[in-house]
Amino acid sequence: MTILIRADDVPARQRREAWRSVAAELLGPLDVYVDPGVPLRGEMHADSLGPLRVGRVQTSTPHGVRRTAGQIGRDSRALSGGARDFRESAVAAGRPGLAAAQR
Repeated sequence: MTILIRADDVPARQRREAWRSVAAELLGPLDVYVDPGVPLRGEMHADSLGPLRVGRVQTSTPHGVRRTAGQIGRDSRALSGGARDFRESAVAAGRPGLAAAQR
């Protein structure tokens, strides 16, 4: 898998925004929450398997993500014909997750 971001390679002041930006490219517009003062550590990887985009997030930093209705509505990756770009995710601490951008 291709490494998209390694947090330690980004200056500390830019790390959270860089992390959010890469996550948003993979999943669409979103907010990332990390408690103030907690260092962000980890990597994001991704690759394509045909039409399926497969990604892996490895981090020891407690964090959360949220996509509001407005962010979803502004997502430019709607499918042709006006259909929505549905995503599925399965994530558990320490377990691999799966996110599908198309069905």
